[in-house]
Amino acid sequence: MNNKIRATIVDHSPTRVGIPIVVLFFVLLATACGSSSGSPEEEALLRYDEGLRFEEQGNLEKAYAAYSEAIEADPAIADAYASRGHIYFVYGQDVAAIVDLNRAIELDPLLAAAFNYRGQTFADNQRPDDAVLDFSKAIQLDPGLTDAYLNRAKVYFESGNSGAALQDVTSAIELNPDVPGLYLTRGRLYAALEDNARASADLEQVLALTQDDALVVPARQLLILLQ
Repeated sequence: MNNKIRATIVDHSPTRVGIPIVVLFFVLLATACGSSSGSPEEEALLRYDEGLRFEEQGNLEKAYAAYSEAIEADPAIADAYASRGHIYFVYGQDVAAIVDLNRAIELDPLLAAAFNYRGQTFADNQRPDDAVLDFSKAIQLDPGLTDAYLNRAKVYFESGNSGAALQDVTSAIELNPDVPGLYLTRGRLYAALEDNARASADLEQVLALTQDDALVVPARQLLILLQ
């Protein structure tokens, strides 16, 4: 197998960084400012929604602070534990991530996102069997959770089960047929399996769906290698 191709297949992990001290500032500032006059549960939901908005904007420091506020207001809010656990994972704080994610699952055993996030942490700590179990549970709970298919595909591929990885990426494409990055991922998988015809078809689909150089350039480069 071409090592250059193998290294870039199903790379779906977030970049991990250290927790900056400024995070603690946001937590302390939020506490000092007090809360609204609503019930603790209402306040927790407000802070959780705020955390989601910050996370969507890429501001993980403020998201972390908001999730922590939500948990302080209502220690039974499972979604906030799950989201904060994922931020711990991104920051490389795996022990804290597992603690939060275990708590989320304890509070809400049907929370698919918590299983998906914990699976990522297991996978990153060389526990592929546990990771697959968690990703599979996430998919069982939420069959539309694309990230869980892609995360499981990555573990399958790294474990040498290319067929299962291919099936999971195909499931992700069926859920999101207009997302060009998924075709690039599957094209790389087909190329690794030396199925050049299907690989080329997926890479051409990337070019048909987007003009984003971040996707177009690797797709074209791989098409050249396959010729």
